[in-house]
Amino acid sequence: VVGVVRGDVGGEEGERRVGGACREALDAEADRSCTADLHPLPGRIVRVEHRRSARLQESDETELGGAVDVWVPLENKLNEELDGFLTHQKLGDELWYYTCCIPGGKYLNRLLDMPLIRCRYLHWANQRYGLTGYLHWGLNQYRAEQDPFEQTAGVHGGNEPWLPAGDTHVVYPGPTEPWSSVRLEAEAMGAEDYELFRMLAERDSSKAAEIMASVFRGFQDYSEDVAEFAAAHSALLRLLR
Repeated sequence: VVGVVRGDVGGEEGERRVGGACREALDAEADRSCTADLHPLPGRIVRVEHRRSARLQESDETELGGAVDVWVPLENKLNEELDGFLTHQKLGDELWYYTCCIPGGKYLNRLLDMPLIRCRYLHWANQRYGLTGYLHWGLNQYRAEQDPFEQTAGVHGGNEPWLPAGDTHVVYPGPTEPWSSVRLEAEAMGAEDYELFRMLAERDSSKAAEIMASVFRGFQDYSEDVAEFAAAHSALLRLLR
């Protein structure tokens, strides 16, 4: 259980992004709660809160219908069981998704060995499927002895001693404040695209869907051609003038 985002992020209906949220198991015997101030993007603060009355589940089990208010499956699991999760969405549940260590391959993620455009597409996926949040790990989870500039793959332990390159952090330690990475900046631009699509969909949903489909059709079906992406983004801006 992670939390339910309450607050204004890019507008009242803005997409909600959470990372490093306070974790506490829901207790049927006690109405416990926890809150934490997070900085998912530079200059924006989101209040995260969870209680028994608002259940958020990092779950891949679609058969838990009726027991979960906000579904947060791993991206690959969401893709594999998309119809089941969208059914819960149609019944009124919220649907987010998250990335943590995985997935790899052609899936969207923020790992250093992936094309940068995938970071931007993270929130195109949210628009494409009507998802209202993205849970990520991690923001600055490098260890005290780890130099994130030189050691991009963090120590994990167990059967997987190393985390994927860049998985532990999308910011770097600056002399007086955190330095944003180009991956985080690309993700932020994707969040802005999310809002642009929302605005266009209010005017002309068919045009918004047409532009989306020209370069992004699914978690593993999208164009990495920068010229094609730029053309789609330009078309989006033109229709909003």
